[in-house]
Amino acid sequence: MCRKETETLRKESMELYGFGPEAMKHTRVCTQCGTATTADTPNCTVCGAALPKETLYDQYIRRHLRCPYCHAVLKDLSNYCPQCGKKLR
Repeated sequence: MCRKETETLRKESMELYGFGPEAMKHTRVCTQCGTATTADTPNCTVCGAALPKETLYDQYIRRHLRCPYCHAVLKDLSNYCPQCGKKLR
């Protein structure tokens, strides 16, 4: 199996089981009780509080360094992007 096929299978599996960036883009977390809810729901299904506008993905990318070329998440001291291989800084 080539790298592209492997990457496609990985992304499909993550989405199927509710993990990865695509699943995070469709999830918001209640700031009152911590319940994860679909992004199209305006209020928490458990406590009724208004959900934040940010999705779980928005919160994740705000808290992590990202590659300026492919936007992959990076470790703090990365010299090269693990996704695209380009030199950083």
